Amino acid sequence: MTLKHFNGIDWINNGHGPKSRTFNIRDFENRYGINYVHEGAIDMSVDGSSRVRYEAPCAWFTFPGHFEYGRDDGGFWDNRYINFSGPRAAGYIQSGLIITDRQHPVFTVHEAERLRAAFDELRNYLNDYRMNYHRSVYMLEGLLLLLAEQRARNTMLPPKRTHAVLELCRGIHASCARDWDFEREAMKFGLSYTAFRRLFRSVTGYAPHQFLINARMEKASKLLKDERRSYEDVASAVGIADVYYFSRIFKRHYHLSPRAWREEMRGES
Repeated sequence: MTLKHFNGIDWINNGHGPKSRTFNIRDFENRYGINYVHEGAIDMSVDGSSRVRYEAPCAWFTFPGHFEYGRDDGGFWDNRYINFSGPRAAGYIQSGLIITDRQHPVFTVHEAERLRAAFDELRNYLNDYRMNYHRSVYMLEGLLLLLAEQRARNTMLPPKRTHAVLELCRGIHASCARDWDFEREAMKFGLSYTAFRRLFRSVTGYAPHQFLINARMEKASKLLKDERRSYEDVASAVGIADVYYFSRIFKRHYHLSPRAWREEMRGES
């Protein structure tokens, strides 16, 4: 059986510049793209308009036209991008999944960690030699829908609160083994735990404890590549004392046991 439903996307490239300090001047023809800045800020001009500075987290689409964006003042921007073409991409404009707003091209992202995870999931999938074309297009449309939801919520959250949650997220990623007390974190925000949990979920897409588990499993997946480290050592390094509990959580997260994950990574190497 030949699937045709998802035909019409040609993948061009994708990438991630975690500390980019470049300024890009590009003329895009017959191609489209999604750009996401997780940290830092960018200056943007489309088709000769005046440059405007946008603070992260923010996103924009590229489409046929003249784009100038980035930093030429020594500042940095953490940039993720995916570029593609094809008749299906043009259809995304007609359906409203891609917005060609030349006056206000950049929009604020509220569920920043959720978008980062979805972006990286698609990028990693595109770079996997086992990639299934139809699933890749399906994942692209899921990412476009998530971006559409972000645009719809652009006026709902105060920017200061969003940035405060993102700063906390960076701390969780950096110290995921720590015994985090989220009720105490809620007090720092001047909120009840219920209100804090609601705010955290609105920014990241996850409850605080689930976000912590995700961060721990993400770190564990990297540590498991080092075959000198025991499973007990990896579990301890991400803040989980019980290796059996760690194995159960890891399998629930990645649908593979730590041992099977390590063997699969060994096979890919």
